[in-house]
Amino acid sequence: MIAVSKKFAAENIIAAINANCKIFGENYISEAMEKWPQIKKEYPDVKLHFIGHLQSNKAGKALELFDCIESLDSEKL
Repeated sequence: MIAVSKKFAAENIIAAINANCKIFGENYISEAMEKWPQIKKEYPDVKLHFIGHLQSNKAGKALELFDCIESLDSEKL
């Protein structure tokens, strides 16, 4: 099961991690870039999945941050 963390603050995500959630999903690259690098640094066993429509101009950033990309909707991606 993936806990969707979009629109939640880092402190809420950390509370979920402390409650034993280990896989999270985000679908906004810019929002994830703001909160997840530090969380992943502090909790390296937590996995982050991209769960939405991925724009080709943001694919490089997604590859840097996410452990898994759940969907691709074009051959180009």
